[in-house]
Amino acid sequence: MLKPYEPTKKDAPKRALILVGAAFVGFILSVMGVLLGYMARNRRKTA
Repeated sequence: MLKPYEPTKKDAPKRALILVGAAFVGFILSVMGVLLGYMARNRRKTA
């Protein structure tokens, strides 16, 4: 069996990548919310 060794580089989640991904998902959800609200309001006016 091989002997265990200490890692030379700390392995952690890429914080910047997570932040950019969360911002992108938030932006997409916001745009979808605005569009759905607009469509619902427009549908009520024409109905």
